[in-house]
Amino acid sequence: MTFLREDKRLINKLNDSLSEAEIAIIQQQKNYQEDEKPPVPDKDSSSR
Repeated sequence: MTFLREDKRLINKLNDSLSEAEIAIIQQQKNYQEDEKPPVPDKDSSSR
């Protein structure tokens, strides 16, 4: 059962870094949108 405990710890570490990366990406996107304000493509025109 030691392996299971170790796996859980590793998974928790992974999840933590994943959510941190997600937050960082969202921050970058917000900053980019504020700086550039790129044209947003219409969802209607992209659907075929």
